[in-house]
Formats: sequence, C-alpha cells, structure tokens
Amino acid sequence: MDALILKVDGQQYAGWKEVSIERGIEQISGQLRVAVTDKWPNQVEPRAIVNGAKVEVLIGADLIMTGYVDKANPSFDERSTRFEVVARDVTADLADCSAQFKTGQWRNSTIKQIATDLIAAYKIELVITPNAEKAATAKIGSFNIEEGETVFDCLDRLCKIKALMMWTVGDGKLIIGLPGQNKSEVGLEQGVNLLRLTPDLSHAERYSEYIVKGQGRAAHGKKSHALKDTVKDTAITRHRPLIILAEDHNDGHTPHERAVHEQITRMGKGNRMHARVQGWRQKAGGALWLPSLLVPVASDYCRYHGELMIARVVYIKSENEGTVCDLELADAHAFDRLSENKHDKTHKAKKRGRSHKRPEKDMGAL
Repeated sequence: MDALILKVDGQQYAGWKEVSIERGIEQISGQLRVAVTDKWPNQVEPRAIVNGAKVEVLIGADLIMTGYVDKANPSFDERSTRFEVVARDVTADLADCSAQFKTGQWRNSTIKQIATDLIAAYKIELVITPNAEKAATAKIGSFNIEEGETVFDCLDRLCKIKALMMWTVGDGKLIIGLPGQNKSEVGLEQGVNLLRLTPDLSHAERYSEYIVKGQGRAAHGKKSHALKDTVKDTAITRHRPLIILAEDHNDGHTPHERAVHEQITRMGKGNRMHARVQGWRQKAGGALWLPSLLVPVASDYCRYHGELMIARVVYIKSENEGTVCDLELADAHAFDRLSENKHDKTHKAKKRGRSHKRPEKDMGAL
C-alpha cells in the first residue's frame, strides 16, 4: 500500500528506488523528486515522461500531488542508466507567474473573491476552510496588485490582512484557511516510534518588543487618530525592537491584539523540532503522516512532553536510508490566527482587546 506511483497520461509508472516528496502548510506547492537507476543490461528504453506533462502522484491509493513535470532527465554512464523526474503541484504556477487581473484593483471586495479572480486563469479551484469562511468573506475596503509581484506574493499580502494561510493538499486546489483542526492517530514517543528527534530553537526572528502602529477609524466627521501598543517578549533580554504597521486599520483588531499575535507566532515559528519515523504511515494500514496534524510528542532526553503541529512532511526512500518520513514539528501557537476570533460571536473581548492564550512553555527554554 506504500508503492509510489506516477500517473502520466493514463500510464502508471512505479518501481522508483529514490524518492523525496516534500509537503507543508507554509508552502504553496509540494515538491517531488524521484529516480530509478538500473544496471545497463536491464534497461531497454527510457520512460515516456516528458517535461510539462500533467502528473498525479499517489502513495498506494492516497493522492498526494497533482501537478506538472518540471524535469524528466534520462542519463547513462558506462555502468548504469538513470531516469529522474522532478515535479511540483499545479499551485507552483502561482509562485512563478506574475499577478494579473483587469485593472488590478478591488474595492469593497473579500479575500475569497480576490483570490478567485487571481487564480481563475490557472484553472485552480479555491477552497476556504469552514473555520475561516467569515474572515475570508469579510469586506476589505481596497486592495491592489503591486507591479511585478507574483500571484503568490499578492495572495500572501492579501491573506495577511486577515491573518489567514494558504496551502494545498495534493488535489490541485488552493486552500485558504486555518490549519491544525485534526489530530494524529498515534503520538511520537522516544523508544517507541521516534528514530530521532532534533530540537531547532532559534531567537533569530524574535524581538524584545513588538510595537504596532495603526490609524483609528474616523467617526462623525472627526479626524482619524493614531493608535499604538507594545508587547514584550521576556525571553529576549537585549534591545531588539520591531515596529509593525497594521496591515488593515479597519479590521477591528487593536494594536495590542496585533502585537500579542506577532509575539506568539514568532515564538512558535522559532521553536521547531525535526523528527524521523519509520515508514510513511502513522501505523500499519493507517493514514499517512500529513502536514497540519496535531501530534503528541514525548521525549525524556529532549525534555519535551506536549502537543505539536506538523508543519512539513518529507517522504523519503533511498538505498541508504530505507523508507522513512521526516517531520518538522512546530508549536501550534505559531499558526494562531488573529482574525477568526474577531468573527466568533461567542468571543468575549476584554478591555484592551482579545485575550490570547499564551503557550504553556517556551520551547526555546528547554
């Protein structure tokens, strides 16, 4: 059930001896690199896969990529033949190509409508996750394409207005929404299924204080007024300030909320762990390891017991390493979404704004 299959023009190609497939919730497209090397006498003709061909990639019955072949290179030497294929999801075109749409300007539109307009020419379907529907359909006063930016850069700037994310799950669709809604079937535990666990804890993108500046909305003919708030990260003891200009002054978030959000997400993104497990599935006959899953992690040696989110998955197969899966694990707070809480009718705002739940521990202090 873990055979890797490439479907090209109705033809299936299997028997790949080297595999590397990367997927993640922080990248708009997955990447595939597969190869087969045979001794000269065993290879009769090269595989009929060409650059630009539409390809579907499956692990057993699970579709993990729908895209195009970037490279299909046959080669040989005096001892063997080799055929290598490199492919990416269809959404890779959004990262490569320039943004275009009529005048390039929208007024009183929504993320959902603007994103649909931007990707329509690529025949890519947009999916909004249910928990982000309200944020994605909230009105945005004005938005423009910046000259020369890619579709991805334009969408990324758009999504930041409401603190949403975008990714793909391999079916050729672009997803805009909020990750981390599903839990894994099993946990990761030292001495049980973890082959290795390596913390990667960094202060490089963290700051001692986050200063958010915005402009208050004018009312009843009065002039708009400046807004400002500051939140400190006590783990950063030297002077490292960061000034942030609020992406949208009319989205209902206070500078304090925006500053807390920045501090929490940067702390989460700076605290990662890299795990390796045997095989590509969570258990025999179970589901694949996938990005955005919440998974319990237990390691006495690394002094960590808690729940983390899978940010990136790399499926690997090679002669030296066998069949393994590398998982990049992040504090789920790295993906806290500021936007959706404002649209939650059950939410009770405090005087200074939304009260973020802070992480139970700073992994950087391990």
